[in-house]
Amino acid sequence: ILAGTDPDRALRLARSITVEWRVASALCVVAEALAAADPDRAARLLDDAERLARSLTTEDESNRRWKASALAAIARAVAATDPDRAARLLSDAERVARSITDESGKARALLDVAGVVAVIDPDGAERVAWSIVVSITDDQGSFDWGESWKAEALAAIARAVAATDPGRAARLLDDVERLARSIMATYPRCVLAKAVAATDPDCALRLARSITDDEEDEAGALVVIARAVAATDAGRAARLLEDAERLAQSMTDYPPGRARALVDIAKAWGEGW
Repeated sequence: ILAGTDPDRALRLARSITVEWRVASALCVVAEALAAADPDRAARLLDDAERLARSLTTEDESNRRWKASALAAIARAVAATDPDRAARLLSDAERVARSITDESGKARALLDVAGVVAVIDPDGAERVAWSIVVSITDDQGSFDWGESWKAEALAAIARAVAATDPGRAARLLDDVERLARSIMATYPRCVLAKAVAATDPDCALRLARSITDDEEDEAGALVVIARAVAATDAGRAARLLEDAERLAQSMTDYPPGRARALVDIAKAWGEGW
């Protein structure tokens, strides 16, 4: 937020961060905000961000995800002015992500990369997304995290291409819905409903309504969908919030979840969606 209104203050805050990959990501945000008004300064910030990202050691696997994410963010920032540099950064980001031996860590890193790459290279992002295949289930073995993360990456790509290639976005959202319905547990459906709400609220609503055993998750998804449709269909948004409230009020056996859901709904009403 500050990057767009007070870039100097945003930069001071970014420089005060003590975690290097977070500094690199923050510098990207400031640089993107400055690109039109001060391209030279923006370029210097991106150079600084790249130096920081490349300085991250990868002996510790936990650093590899953040290094990959930071390199991908820099690639997005430089894509318009230096596509060759962006391509090199994306290649390096993917290489770092794939070097992670822990299946969960690799899948999360590839999800990060696909989400960022989607804006500048949807073909590459889709290839990365479909490559997320892991055999990790939750503690009860009820769903495969890999399928959930794959669907989340495809949803990010759909958002990125919705305005320029609606046919492709629709196909990707069909894939997201198919993957979501193959997952027995409902929590990933909540995550995915929220992820596609802005791109395809009808798809999001179908996913939300398929959540049959967790009122808090369903109510939370309905709130996000209501916010997404409010500008174009205020009446529908109001009905969705009323449905969410009914779900929340029914949670008499779980007061903490009921309270969280009602606070979320109240914020949506109070903020005018």
